[in-house]
Amino acid sequence: MNLVNDPREPRNTWDAFDAQNLTLTWEHENITSNYNSQVDLSLYGYWEDVEGHSFKHIGYIAKRHPNTGTYTFNPRTLMYDDEADPDAWRWYHGGVIQVRVSDTWLNDRGDGWVWVKAMGRNN
Repeated sequence: MNLVNDPREPRNTWDAFDAQNLTLTWEHENITSNYNSQVDLSLYGYWEDVEGHSFKHIGYIAKRHPNTGTYTFNPRTLMYDDEADPDAWRWYHGGVIQVRVSDTWLNDRGDGWVWVKAMGRNN
């Protein structure tokens, strides 16, 4: 999976504080061979210190998106996720994005998920 940075617009990069248009790409065949499947894009947070660590599902970027291999979104207009922790950004220093097939019954067929490279925030 790739986090695409737009070289023409510095604000549309994954490390921009005020990003307005972010794009993810992935090889859709690596998720499933079923071309009619849908995927969920999830954000996971990570922190660690001398006393412990945490790797936790924070929320969804998108649910039931067609497995086209690309997704573009404005982080400011993401729908509110009732299951998400709205203060997670305060506690986690990095994270990863997971693209996973939406229908769990497909897991039995060997369909699955991919992870994006780890990303972190500057303190």
